[in-house]
Amino acid sequence: MITIEEMRNLEAQAERHGVSRWQLMQNAGKQAARVAAEGRPPYLALVLCYHGNNGGDGFVMAEELAEKGWKTTVAFLGSMDKFKADGERAFGSISGSRIIAGVAAAKEYAGFLTEQDIIVDAMLGTGASTWPEGLREPLRSAVAVFNACAARKISLDVPTGIGTEHCCRPDLIIAFHDEKRWYTNGDTDATLIASIHAKTVIVDIGIPASQQPDTSSPQAGAE
Repeated sequence: MITIEEMRNLEAQAERHGVSRWQLMQNAGKQAARVAAEGRPPYLALVLCYHGNNGGDGFVMAEELAEKGWKTTVAFLGSMDKFKADGERAFGSISGSRIIAGVAAAKEYAGFLTEQDIIVDAMLGTGASTWPEGLREPLRSAVAVFNACAARKISLDVPTGIGTEHCCRPDLIIAFHDEKRWYTNGDTDATLIASIHAKTVIVDIGIPASQQPDTSSPQAGAE
């Protein structure tokens, strides 16, 4: 288990060793799609995305699911003018998925999903650390849509809002490279994860195995 700062430093180190952030995003999205689809015939998938890098992972995941035969819909909840380069590139690469905008549209679509389908939280991920005061709209409402949905619930890397009142409660967390250490209000990581009853699967996103967390490096890659 590593801290969010350590993960950002690992990403920066990987880039210095020739593994671009774009490649890490591609790997993360494709691995997430593999895990989500494993052992399940293709049905419907709704991917809730914001404008940070976690959203970029979600865009890639949606396209990969579409290639596997899933009928995927991306609900974009962010602002186009706040994209980072890789997230914007991933959004622009969407071709096999339907795109809808706003919480109202996401809520309407989520109402059609059943337990055979999946809904994905690709909203904040590690970017949640930049929101210490808690979630704001539209993410509060999007979290409510996620939690109320009948579909299998998946969060990418870190559940949006973890440690706060407005928290995604997934069935499955797909953690990139390693589980993230996340202390909030004195809670332990085990307490937080246990409180949402989520299983965690760790996937390799291509960070060189020789790299170790180095918190002396400048913080990089915040969403």
